[in-house]
Amino acid sequence: MLDRSGLSDVHELKLNGVQTKLVIFHKENYDLSRKCRSKNRIERLNQIIIWFKTYI
Repeated sequence: MLDRSGLSDVHELKLNGVQTKLVIFHKENYDLSRKCRSKNRIERLNQIIIWFKTYI
C-alpha cells in the first residue's frame, strides 16, 4: 500500500520547484535495506549511488 503522506510530500516538493524523484518498489515495505527482494535491494542501492553522484 502506498504511503499517501509520502506522495503528498513529493507533490509539495515538486510544486516548490525541488527536483524530486520517487522510487516505488511494489509489494515491498519500509524495510528495504534488510528484507526486500534481491533485485529490489540492488536497485535501491543503485538509486542511492545515482543520488550521490548527482548531488555530492
